[in-house]
Amino acid sequence: MNLFIVGATGLVGRKILEILNESSLEFDEISLFSSKISEGKRIKYKDKYLVVKSEINEIKPKNGVVILCVDKSVSKVLVPILLDKDLYVIDCSTEYRKCEDIPLVADGVNDHLISNSKLICNPNCVVMQLVLILDILNKKYGIDRVDVVSFQSVSGSGKQGVNDLLNDTNLYYPYRITKTCIPLIGDIENNNYTSEEDKIRSEIRKILDMNELKVNATCVRVPVEHCHGICLSVELNSGVNLGDIKEILSMNPNLRYKEVPNGEEAKNNDYVYFGRLRKDLDNPNIVHMYVVGDNLRRGAASNAYWILNKIIENKKREYN
Repeated sequence: MNLFIVGATGLVGRKILEILNESSLEFDEISLFSSKISEGKRIKYKDKYLVVKSEINEIKPKNGVVILCVDKSVSKVLVPILLDKDLYVIDCSTEYRKCEDIPLVADGVNDHLISNSKLICNPNCVVMQLVLILDILNKKYGIDRVDVVSFQSVSGSGKQGVNDLLNDTNLYYPYRITKTCIPLIGDIENNNYTSEEDKIRSEIRKILDMNELKVNATCVRVPVEHCHGICLSVELNSGVNLGDIKEILSMNPNLRYKEVPNGEEAKNNDYVYFGRLRKDLDNPNIVHMYVVGDNLRRGAASNAYWILNKIIENKKREYN
């Protein structure tokens, strides 16, 4: 199996390489691609250095997987070309997530869909932190409504956002992120919600296969470099028992209970931390909690890595 990472010098691409460095996966060939600005850069991978290329035409039809860590406009161009070469594609952009016939996969929730398509989409980073919890609550109690307020770190904007925070500038954001929180992520749409808020609504519905689920989100950019925090409110179909909810969520190996979850603990690992569990004061069916996870790792790179693993497993079964 050959692996190609496009956008390898970006934050998500580098995080995927970091995870691969920790893993025991082996490939016949690993090739890294980025823009011409990064062409020729050498990136250490295990016991060797990989040279970054810029010519996508060098990705030849062969037994392989391409992980795209690029903007949706680039993905729109590249995906049809790569599929024509009979390659598997894991797309981390937003371009194909809403397409009904293309799987949007969150590991541990709906990864059975991976075997149905050569193109698999990686979800939004906030959604990745939430769907594990929502899936468990829905299977146990049934859920009727989800309300989200996200506090998203600047690394979710890529290198430009991080630079604004570290250099105290507003070259990327409309205001100096070092001085304020910005309740605007993405473009404002006709319904006055932003594109980021729309992603959270549509992707939760798609992953849980609940097209009528009530989901509302408010997304805020905050002056933090890594990890997204989320205030999550869920209306269940039955009364809330905090002890039972804490117990059933804690049984999942990817979830960790903390009285007061924080980003410093979540950084550089694959756990989603939850805490501040409360019953709603007016509605006995609503539970409130705070959720935090590493947006680059748990929210993006690790899921792409798990999808890659599933593809490899499926290919091995075909050969056997």
